[in-house]
Amino acid sequence: MRKRNLSIWLSAGFCLFIFSCTTRNNGETYNTDEITYRVGTSKDLGEEVDSIRYLPLLKSDQHLVSEATKLRVKNNRIVIFEKKTHRVVSYDTNGHFLYEINHRGKGNKEYLEIANITVTANYIYLLDNFKHKLNVYDIKDGSFVRSTDVPFVAWDLEAFDDNNLLFTMLENNPNGQVEANGHNYAVWRTDSLGKIIDSYLPYEKGYYEMIGKEVYFTVSGDNTIFHSFMKDGYYTFDSKGILKYTNMNFNRPIPRGTPIAYDDVAKEKYQYLSTTPYVTDDYVLAEIGQGNLSEIQLYNNKEKTFLQNSDESCVNAMVDVSGIWGQQFVSFIPDIETYKDLVSCGFKKADQTTEDCLNKGGQCLVIYRMK
Repeated sequence: MRKRNLSIWLSAGFCLFIFSCTTRNNGETYNTDEITYRVGTSKDLGEEVDSIRYLPLLKSDQHLVSEATKLRVKNNRIVIFEKKTHRVVSYDTNGHFLYEINHRGKGNKEYLEIANITVTANYIYLLDNFKHKLNVYDIKDGSFVRSTDVPFVAWDLEAFDDNNLLFTMLENNPNGQVEANGHNYAVWRTDSLGKIIDSYLPYEKGYYEMIGKEVYFTVSGDNTIFHSFMKDGYYTFDSKGILKYTNMNFNRPIPRGTPIAYDDVAKEKYQYLSTTPYVTDDYVLAEIGQGNLSEIQLYNNKEKTFLQNSDESCVNAMVDVSGIWGQQFVSFIPDIETYKDLVSCGFKKADQTTEDCLNKGGQCLVIYRMK
């Protein structure tokens, strides 16, 4: 339960390299912070959880997704995006199904793919790299609003409001022909029409990102968290620019300065941040990789230590966290089998409504309230 294999990063069939990044002076000024990777041994991650509650996703058996690539809670709406099926489903905050966006096609109001999504208080934005379009839907009912041309390809996006969006892409295939965005910046900001109004984090031409990472942005209150393999830490963006960089000090970090093949990362068991963290006021939840394995770990800002799920019990264990709801972490439970596995090793049993939903083939959320 605790660790998962990261061999997906080898799936492209070519050698993956992590190059050191020499940042050119771009007039970027921001605060820096340090987190030292130190695993606490006095308690398990579950002991930091005050309580958990289940939220059954009613009628989810009729609108099934197998995973939540990205989950956002905004304006009394829960929005779940599944990348592999290019669909978005929405529920109200009581778990009642509202609508599904599933419009693949070549028509004016359709998309060929959803590379990723973001939401604001008013709209859901779907990025289609094949059509070079940003499709916009009303968050209340999922109705199509408009489609905007975007002059770039991106992997992920986030929005502060409807006229302030962040995008990212870094090349991950040394044999590929697609340039990330034409100006070698990891992150750029646009207005509602896709016009680039600022760029951040320059990187050297020839840098290749490891493959397999689907979410580069998470949200933290009014801010946005960004992570890539360029650095050992993560950046916090506010609505105007980079607010802070938080560096993670590992005992065995990936060496910088020379190309490092993925096989060497696995063989030498180098440590690294493998996902974009979920950040609240008191905690940082992330997956820490070591070699070719990764596991969920919770950093306690007050105690300055990382906590792990127990090896012996699933009591309050954190699995498949997909988003934040205020200061609470949210996990997605895809099926009854996953639920039964968790309960069998000590996880809290659900209420009857949730179990009925799961037994019918539906799904649920687990919301973690922290101490």
